[in-house]
Amino acid sequence: MILSMIASLKIFGQIAVMTDGGPGFATEILTYIVYKVGFGEVRQGYGTALSLVLFVIILIVALIQIRLLRSRKVQK
Repeated sequence: MILSMIASLKIFGQIAVMTDGGPGFATEILTYIVYKVGFGEVRQGYGTALSLVLFVIILIVALIQIRLLRSRKVQK
């Protein structure tokens, strides 16, 4: 469950190849914005800050999922 959540947050290739973030900004996600800002606009500091925000989001969601799964008791 945690791995599939992380995999869905780091989808990048499909967006870059198919839509390039468009139309407008409709299909941009945080990983694509990190790439576009860090490499396309050559603003590495801002791209690094965005990637740390992504890391914190993934960490918080993973910890919540772990707590929820541990709280469930298996009945025998």
